[in-house]
Amino acid sequence: MGIKKNLAYSSFLTLSNYIFGLVVYPYVTRVLGVSNLGTVDFVTNIVAYALLFASFGITMLGIREIAKVKNDRNELNKCYSSLLTLNLIYTIVTLAVYFISICFVDKLSELKTLFIIGSFNILSTTFLVEWLFRGLEDFKYITLRNFAIKIIYVLSVFILVKESKDYTIYYALTVGTIVLNAFVNLMYSRKFVKFSFKNIVLKPYLKSSVSLGTYSLLTSMYTTFNVAFLGFVSNVTQVGLYSAALKLYMILMGLYTAFTSVMMPRGAALISENKTEEYNTLINKSFEVLYTICFPLIVVCVCLAPDIIRLIAGDEFMSATPIMRIIMPLLFVVGVAQILALQVLVPKAKDKYVLRASMLGAIVGITLNILLVPKFHSIGTAITLICTECIVTVYYVYISSKSKMVQIKVSLFVKHFACALPYVIVCMVMLSFDIEYYERLLMCFISCVLYFVVSQTYIIRNSLITGAVMKLIQRLVN
Repeated sequence: MGIKKNLAYSSFLTLSNYIFGLVVYPYVTRVLGVSNLGTVDFVTNIVAYALLFASFGITMLGIREIAKVKNDRNELNKCYSSLLTLNLIYTIVTLAVYFISICFVDKLSELKTLFIIGSFNILSTTFLVEWLFRGLEDFKYITLRNFAIKIIYVLSVFILVKESKDYTIYYALTVGTIVLNAFVNLMYSRKFVKFSFKNIVLKPYLKSSVSLGTYSLLTSMYTTFNVAFLGFVSNVTQVGLYSAALKLYMILMGLYTAFTSVMMPRGAALISENKTEEYNTLINKSFEVLYTICFPLIVVCVCLAPDIIRLIAGDEFMSATPIMRIIMPLLFVVGVAQILALQVLVPKAKDKYVLRASMLGAIVGITLNILLVPKFHSIGTAITLICTECIVTVYYVYISSKSKMVQIKVSLFVKHFACALPYVIVCMVMLSFDIEYYERLLMCFISCVLYFVVSQTYIIRNSLITGAVMKLIQRLVN
C-alpha cells in the first residue's frame, strides 16, 4: 500500500481516537470527579511502567525488523516467532514482580482490584503484536479494527459508567479494549505469519531489544514515571489535575504520531534498499508537517487554556490551566525528537545514541522530580517534563547534525514560526468578547482555520496544504 494511503488511514485512526477522546473524557471527568479519575490515572501509569518491562524494546524493534523481511515469508515467520517468544519471556518475569509488588507495597495493595484488572492489560499487550502490522504497513486493518472496537468502548462507557463509584468499571472497560484488540490481532495475524517453535532464534534480537528496551525504560523516567512519582509523594487529586492537562497534549501529539508511525517502517525499508534520496525527502517532509501542525496548536492552546480545560474537563479541573500552558510547547519539542529518534536513528540502527539520550533524560528527570515535585506537586511534574524533553531533543539535534545524518532547514522553521505569531492576536481579540466560553472557542476555531489556510497557501506556500485546497476547490466547482 502506498504511503499516501497509509498516511490517510493512520490520520483517520488518530482523528477518530481524537474524537472518541473528546467525547468520552469530558463525560468521565464529570461523572467520576478529579479524585477517582486521578486514582485510575495513577494505576494506569503504574501498569504502563510494567508494560515497559514486559515489551522491553520489542515494539520499536519489531516494526524495524518486520519491515526488513516483509517480502520473504520464511524470514518473516522466523522473525515473528522469535520476537513474540522474547516478548512472552519478558512478560512472564514482569508479571511475577508485578504481583509481588501489589501484595507488599501498601500504596499499591490499597488499589489491588484495579491492579489485578491491569494485569490483563500487561498479558494481552504481549499478544497484541501491533508491531507486526505496522512493520507490514497494514494500516488499513489497524484503522478499521481500532475504529470498530473504539465504538464498542465508547457505547459501553456511556451505558455502564453512571456514578463516581463506577471508576472500577471504567478502568475495566479501558483494559477490555486491549484484550479484545489482542484477540482479534492474533486471529488476523495467521493470514500473514505462522508461529513455530522451530523458527525461534533469540540471539540476533536480544542485543537490540535490550538496547531499545533500556531506552524506553529510561525515557519513562521522565514521562510515565512522572505521574507515578507524583501519586506517591502527593495525592490522587494532583494526579487528576496533571492528567487532565496532559490529556489534550497527548491527543494532539497523536496527530503527529500518526504521521511518524507511517514514516518509520517506510524509512527503514528505504535505508535497507539504499534509496538515500527518497529517504532524505521523507525526513524533510516530516519536519514540514511538524511545523505546519505544531505552531498554530501551541499558540492557540496556550492562549485559550482556561476555556479548553473548562470544555474538556469541567470547572473542577480549572487548576490544571497553568499545567497545560507549561506542557503544550512539548508538541514541537517532542515532535522534533520523534523525527530524529524514530525516523533517523532507529531505522539506521544507531541505537547507542538513542540509549545515551534516554540515559541523559533519566538523570535529569529523576533529579528534577526529586527537587520539584514534593514542593510544587503537579506544576513541578510539568516543569520536569518539559525541561527534560528539551535537553533530550537538543542532544538529538546535536548528534544528527554532527554526524550529518540529517540537515535541518532553519529557514523553514523561521518562516512557519513567524506565521504562527498572528494567532496570538486572533486569540486575544476573541478573549476580549464577553460571551460564553464555548462560543469564544468556536469563533476562535473558525478564525484560526481561515488564517491557517490563507497563510499556508499564500505566504508559506506549503505544497501539502495548497494541494489539498486546490482539490477541494475543484470538487466544489465540479
